[in-house]
Amino acid sequence: MKSKFKIVFIAFFLSLFFLACQKDYKYENRFNLLTKRTWQVKTFINYTENQTLITKNAKYYFKENNELIKIYENNEIVSTIWQLSKDSNFLIIGNNTFKITELNRKVMSLRYGDVEIFFIPIKE
Repeated sequence: MKSKFKIVFIAFFLSLFFLACQKDYKYENRFNLLTKRTWQVKTFINYTENQTLITKNAKYYFKENNELIKIYENNEIVSTIWQLSKDSNFLIIGNNTFKITELNRKVMSLRYGDVEIFFIPIKE
């Protein structure tokens, strides 16, 4: 009986130890996807009005120091701060919080109320 208790106790302790030391891979993965690519808006959809809007071409650079730099075709530059929420389900840009509905190597989709913005990575 004591040996079973020891085994259960050791297994519990080890699992607790590994859970406490585990990195948040989802956060790291999303952070890297944002910062290692240059993004551009492909589609901007307003679901309330059921329409797709045309936007100016701009390049979005999510810097590792949490600075977002947006460069338009006419070389106008706008910058602000950005950050991922702790659970990495939301992206905060300036004072706005976007729900990340998709983020992978091919597309980033951000939702803000009834608006969804689809970004694609571009090569430079």
